[in-house]
Amino acid sequence: MFLSHMEMLLLGVVLVLLGLLLRLQYREHSEQESVERFPYIKRNQLLDNHQQQFLQALQRAVGDAVDICPRVRGADVVKTMSQLPPQEYQYWQQQLLDFSFDYVLLDRRDYNVVGVVDLQVEETPEVLEEDYVRDLCHAACVPFVRFQANDSYNIPAIRSVILAHLPATTDTSSIEPTATTQEIGLICPACSSLLVRKRAKNGKYAGQEFWACSSAPRCRHAEHILT
Repeated sequence: MFLSHMEMLLLGVVLVLLGLLLRLQYREHSEQESVERFPYIKRNQLLDNHQQQFLQALQRAVGDAVDICPRVRGADVVKTMSQLPPQEYQYWQQQLLDFSFDYVLLDRRDYNVVGVVDLQVEETPEVLEEDYVRDLCHAACVPFVRFQANDSYNIPAIRSVILAHLPATTDTSSIEPTATTQEIGLICPACSSLLVRKRAKNGKYAGQEFWACSSAPRCRHAEHILT
């Protein structure tokens, strides 16, 4: 006995629905199996509130000149020299895998890294203490800038400091500098006060000069003087 056209149509619909049901059951089983195998859950935020607020300020300051990537793994920006002995290579490579840069600045033309920005949420450490991220960037010749997290930000000051640290080859023609050539680089990125030249009296960097915020001790920002 042959099925009518309507009966064949209904049968087709039933088979499609049955296939969908089986597929849903398989997906639920697979998802449950994945949950049992991998103990992961999705993070609600990539950036915390301090990081989000500063990213918005950074975008307003230099967003037209460079692209800004937040939370970039260290190993994606710098690499360990391959000529090191295997054990030593593994040690330094693991250091890069264990942390992320807060913000990485990219040249929009070729996506080359042109700078790293660090957001210091807690009290700024003394410049003479060990500073892994800062020293790593200096060793790898990656421009490095650190800003102190605040409730509000001086956008022109951020813009001036970033522009002063970007490589000369970066196209910044879309941004109008907001400070004179003499002033650029002499503004404290933490509080917008002037930076003053000081000399370390003791410790690892004894005898070396560095920039320190003129509003110290209220602001403790300091940075190396790159030669």
